[in-house]
Amino acid sequence: MATHHTTTAADEALLAKYLHEALGKEQQLVTALQAQIAVAKRPGVEHALVQHLEVTRRQVNALQLRLDDLDDGTGLIPNPIDAVVGLATSVANKGLALAKGPLVALRGTSASDRELRMVRDCYWNEAEEIAHYRVIETVAEQVGDEQTAELARRHRAEEEQMQTTLEGHLPAVVRAVVAEETPARSAA
Repeated sequence: MATHHTTTAADEALLAKYLHEALGKEQQLVTALQAQIAVAKRPGVEHALVQHLEVTRRQVNALQLRLDDLDDGTGLIPNPIDAVVGLATSVANKGLALAKGPLVALRGTSASDRELRMVRDCYWNEAEEIAHYRVIETVAEQVGDEQTAELARRHRAEEEQMQTTLEGHLPAVVRAVVAEETPARSAA
């Protein structure tokens, strides 16, 4: 029989802090993914990004709902400074994505190189998201919040899936860069 633990206001505030950070990152990535989809040359990469954009939007909604549940209008999340910091982080992440979006299309020495850089950045972002969800999952388990732990496990699995998908595309994208930027090697 499973033991049910009651979380305290301090537990919920700690979880809210990490959930806000993950929410900010996901909101940033909604904007970033839209710019990255425009750069993708390979249909498989573009398809993966389009699908992951939908996953990311669902994650934003789920994180917001979980934060709302933790606060549930009772003001149980006691530290307004943490709430302001979480909101500021979210706004800053979104602003960063808006600023970087146009730059994605300008980076690189060729179209293939731009796509490689974009896939590499996506892979790195997935690693950061995986870390966010691992932290949330572990904190939630420590304080006995199984609902938040399950949400974090589900989101982490989605990020791991995307990272695996991106990793699968890397060899072909790298080959395209080599072919485009070292034509003598390709002709040999």
